[in-house]
Amino acid sequence: MREIYFYTDIDHTLTDENGSIPGEIWKTFLASLIGLSSLRFNFGVATGRGFLRALQVLDSSLNPNLPIIVLNGAEVYSHEQQNKPIFSFPLGKELRGEITPVLNRFYKEVKLAAFYPIGERQAFIYAEDSVMEQIRKNPNLRRVLKKGTYNMGDFIEWLKQNETGMVEISLNQPHLQLSDEFNQGLNISFDNTWLITREGVNKGTTVRRVCDELNISSENLIVAGDSQTDIPMFRLPEVTSIQVGNKDLGVITTYRVDSPSGLAYLLKSLCFK
Repeated sequence: MREIYFYTDIDHTLTDENGSIPGEIWKTFLASLIGLSSLRFNFGVATGRGFLRALQVLDSSLNPNLPIIVLNGAEVYSHEQQNKPIFSFPLGKELRGEITPVLNRFYKEVKLAAFYPIGERQAFIYAEDSVMEQIRKNPNLRRVLKKGTYNMGDFIEWLKQNETGMVEISLNQPHLQLSDEFNQGLNISFDNTWLITREGVNKGTTVRRVCDELNISSENLIVAGDSQTDIPMFRLPEVTSIQVGNKDLGVITTYRVDSPSGLAYLLKSLCFK
């Protein structure tokens, strides 16, 4: 039996500009695989979302049977046992300590700062008044809010006391010199958002670890994404890579499609070629 293993980002890869998955197209594609004796399609997500926010997008028709990778590779959950991560890559006290003075230095520019404690489904969030108001009005976002504050001092104390795999910091304007602020390196920064994970932890390294654990060959692996956080997956040796959308990511992928619907159609053609 031929095996295909598919790992995909969620936002703007599975979901459209409205945050919705083109459900009928995906359901038709997945239904076409049912009962095939010559092919087994295995599905997983690798997202920057926290675990609960990832689950909010996935419905019964898109139920992953591969481990769920969240926080850009910092935590991995089993699709069978979802109460705690099967492995995680915490920042550690030293790197969290380096983040504190950066927050103090740039706090007037920070629009939002957030982190999920290791193994927790809810996040600690600092936000400007208008942003926090939007969060509290959105049922899906409100559900993942563990504690929220307008006071940067509160947020820094939470960060000191809680281990986490990733800290997200969004600014009101871009700042390109963040890497100069850290001795241990920075996972990624783009536009006006900083995504800080432990050095060497990203979607690519974590997908690779999952594949090693499950004895998955890169030749049977397809990965899809739309942004800079997905580049480490695209660069895995021998994988089939798919970029969704038209951003200039500075990397060559095996295929490029213009939308989540296009991704579903391409996957169908790859499965039945």
